[in-house]
Amino acid sequence: DAIVAVFEHPLEALHAANSLVEAGVARFAHPDVAYEVEARGFAPWQEPLLGQEWHMDTNGTLNAWRLAEARNLVPKASVVALLDLGFEAGHHDLADAWLQNGGEVPANKKDDDGNGLIDDVAGWNFATNNNNLLYGSSNKHGTATAGIIGARGNGRGVAGACPWCQIVPVVVDNSSLNQAAAFRYAHSRGARVFSNSWGYRLNPPVTDVVVEAIK
Repeated sequence: DAIVAVFEHPLEALHAANSLVEAGVARFAHPDVAYEVEARGFAPWQEPLLGQEWHMDTNGTLNAWRLAEARNLVPKASVVALLDLGFEAGHHDLADAWLQNGGEVPANKKDDDGNGLIDDVAGWNFATNNNNLLYGSSNKHGTATAGIIGARGNGRGVAGACPWCQIVPVVVDNSSLNQAAAFRYAHSRGARVFSNSWGYRLNPPVTDVVVEAIK
């Protein structure tokens, strides 16, 4: 959905982008601006007991669970995309939370489903362009937000608000092109609910390629 050109100087890229837009040959064109991504809302790990997860009560989650149980409702395994900085994919509360890509054969080093990504069995790391969901030392935030959403009820730690939901973990970095690709990828995997607990420092505008992907 995008054509990438490399220039020796940022101003050359800016002038080329402006020329393409002014000439009407592109819907939009702009440099792939690299922003510093700011993780938001991270808090230290809670004690692994549901009774100490105060937010579950204050935001009404526990009441919703009680209501569903009283009505014998069967929870729907919704697909939630989680765009963040990195994930401990093997965490004991999350090992069963990741939505498995049935079109991929694990670890065969082939693109079985033809989407251009090799072995994207659980998700994809657009920062390093591979299926390793770890991203440097920035994995605590993604792991925490994944737990808030879908930590499993396995008696070993915290409980997520939707412990039956399936999560598509997608690692993003400070490239707007990668962020746009992440939104499109998660949607192609069936996600219709997106969690984006990150933002840009200094409040720059969201670039058109990201807005287009979200739309």
